[in-house]
Amino acid sequence: MRCFYSSDLDLNLDLPASHPFPGDKYSTSREMLLQNGILRPEEIIDVSQTHLHVLKRVHDDDYLSKIYHGRLDRREQLALGLPANPKLFARCATEAEATRQTCHAALEEGVAVCLAGGTHHAFKQHGEGFCVFNDVAIAFRGIASVEKQHEARYRKLLANVKEGKVFKKAKSVKWKCRNCGYIHEGPEAPDSCPACLHPQSFYEVMCENY
Repeated sequence: MRCFYSSDLDLNLDLPASHPFPGDKYSTSREMLLQNGILRPEEIIDVSQTHLHVLKRVHDDDYLSKIYHGRLDRREQLALGLPANPKLFARCATEAEATRQTCHAALEEGVAVCLAGGTHHAFKQHGEGFCVFNDVAIAFRGIASVEKQHEARYRKLLANVKEGKVFKKAKSVKWKCRNCGYIHEGPEAPDSCPACLHPQSFYEVMCENY
């Protein structure tokens, strides 16, 4: 099981001692999981801050600039509860990246853990309650973009199935048997592999992607 974290979350935000923000909760959680044998060190993936274009999928340019340059007005500052500056920008962009990578890992492997997130109360144009960037919305926007590509691919495959084009092409191509690697050249895959006798369904158009 992969667990996403970042040592950058320990950045000193220069908060007063009486400030309620639990800045050490991420590192404390990490140490507890390691000490109790729930996670192994090699399962913890250290991430860096996400790219600006990823943040722009959810947040306005003006809001991102306000956070980075510390230009929040008093009302916005009170709602956020944290001092806007480049340190805060970097820290929260890292949180967003950890959540994004966790979601993708969970889709691939069934489960993944994020020890650097939970800032989903942020809005498009302002932050609230210590939440600067909406990590969940950012992650879901990325997943939605990937799923659009999947949908286009599967629709094309469905069309090929309906039109009988999966194992038959308009021109000669190279077909590769997925079982033994035998290569056949022609407009149509053979009914069975001449080398291993596996059926036509084991053939695919040969693709060199290296």
